[in-house]
Amino acid sequence: MSIHPAVEERLGRLAPDQRAAATAPAGPVLCVAPAGSGKTTTLVARICWLVATGASPEQVTAVTFNKRAADELGERLATALAPLEVPENLAPRVRTFHALGREVLVDAGVSVANLVDRADVLMALNGGHRVSPANQRRFDDGFSRLKLDQGLSADAAADKLGRPDLPDTDLLRAFVAYERWLAEHHALDFDDLVRRAIFALRDDGGLLDRWRRNCSTLLVDEVQDVDRSQLDLAVLLAGERRDVFLVGDDDQTSGPTCRGSASSTPRERRDQASALSAGTAGSSGISTTESPRVNSASKSATTTWSLRLGQMKIGQIGPYEGDVLGVATRI
Repeated sequence: MSIHPAVEERLGRLAPDQRAAATAPAGPVLCVAPAGSGKTTTLVARICWLVATGASPEQVTAVTFNKRAADELGERLATALAPLEVPENLAPRVRTFHALGREVLVDAGVSVANLVDRADVLMALNGGHRVSPANQRRFDDGFSRLKLDQGLSADAAADKLGRPDLPDTDLLRAFVAYERWLAEHHALDFDDLVRRAIFALRDDGGLLDRWRRNCSTLLVDEVQDVDRSQLDLAVLLAGERRDVFLVGDDDQTSGPTCRGSASSTPRERRDQASALSAGTAGSSGISTTESPRVNSASKSATTTWSLRLGQMKIGQIGPYEGDVLGVATRI
């Protein structure tokens, strides 16, 4: 198949391992790309190649971990796609997980106008006084764990308070008050953007079908940094089609206490670099029966991966059997 000369020229500038990743067949594909490997260059080339070879650009969605990465990828992609004359309203989506969740909620008719900062709510609940930094961190970690990991609502948390053997009842009481404050003020926090998007997609088959079309080809960058709910959203959107291209850095793995493990907190999951490690059910991110670590040479292999965080397998797709492509570090 002949492709647009601009895309062919872009592919020609890639190293062999980068080109193999950029032109890999429809996923699932895991691209192990350490720092200095030209990961963003490869992602941009892949999206251009997908569009040039027939993918509907409006059905291509790339998800990044933070806004800075999303802005950089979006700018570079707009420049790269210019020769293909893709209309702006049909351009591939480049979003953070929170921005994608917000877009899903807006489509579902959920108001996201009153998005609040957790610290401000805690101050309101504390009589207008800021809580101490230690308590701020404790509540932030604890609330995210209760909301995202345990999926607790205010009512479910209140029911737990009746158990005499329950540890840390102060945290639960604060969580109940916090969640009820949000409900009374028709407000959401940042955790709600992803969490409620998942609920909306699961509750509305038409919404889910629509967003699976929007994400027919899904690319997830920095997959070693995603938390449980973000990975759950990605797996839900990928659906049975599983045309998903995961990019992660297996150098950023810290072993059994890595982010997302059963003993870590949501803040630790944000702060620590981890995942994509060969490991046990106690490791996080994506675990495999054999390590695909490739830093100095390209490699293509097929192995069996399971999307895991802590003891929980994410989503309903079962084992992930797909290509593992390594992209070498370039200093």
